Amino acid sequence: MNMAEQTLEVLICTVDERISNVVRNILPPCPFVKYLVSWQYNGDSSAIVPLSLANREDVEVIVHKGYGLSANRNYALCKSTGDILLISDDDACYRPEHFSRIKEAFRLYADADMLLFRMSDLAGRVFKPYPVDTYVYPHMPYGCYVSSLEIAFRRGKPVPLFDVRFGLGSDYLACGEEEVFVYQAYRLGLHIRYVPVVVVCTPHATTGCSFRDNVRVRRSKGAVLYMLHGFWGAFFRCLLFAFHQKQHTWSFFSDMFSGIWYIKHGKK
Repeated sequence: MNMAEQTLEVLICTVDERISNVVRNILPPCPFVKYLVSWQYNGDSSAIVPLSLANREDVEVIVHKGYGLSANRNYALCKSTGDILLISDDDACYRPEHFSRIKEAFRLYADADMLLFRMSDLAGRVFKPYPVDTYVYPHMPYGCYVSSLEIAFRRGKPVPLFDVRFGLGSDYLACGEEEVFVYQAYRLGLHIRYVPVVVVCTPHATTGCSFRDNVRVRRSKGAVLYMLHGFWGAFFRCLLFAFHQKQHTWSFFSDMFSGIWYIKHGKK
């Protein structure tokens, strides 16, 4: 199948009343794009799909019980059917040119199984420093990290599931599921490349940006580093990172080490 015939499926995860965000967001009709809304519903009554979504032929809403963003993403992955899959959230907004950029990038990098992109706020400002040039994962410039809305990949090669110990709604951690997902995809043999173009707008910075204010984010950083570098690799990286914070050095290190311990031993 050539690129012109391939479909792009946007996997939007939402929970309970947050489906109203999907209704308000910009989901432009596009000939080669379809939307899969994975609605994790835990209410007491039956879930009623909003008419504005139910009446669209390019939108499918799947409803299921469950808890945690990573589990929701896994459900969406299992139900997806598109040729190219784009990870999304219920506060993400798109423009037709975003989808064209994704498709063109997969045409240009025909050997890539997964591409990492940029995201911006609604005014076009990026939330974090991005490399100017493309790179092949895992050769990321220092200080770079992956956010979920930046990830798209081809159907075909096996991809990992999201680790449910990470992400919003998890027991002890708050984020980091996307970095672990990309790393595990790389370990499975996927060819992964970063492309420096914006493919989504979102009104909020990611959870991982709140390191200094959120203990669960600090635990998540330690946990992610353990998954990527093992115990001692994570230990020394956390120590160095905490030292460079210049304030709360030991409390920050302690929180990150708690994340290492949680993943290594399976207990808090």
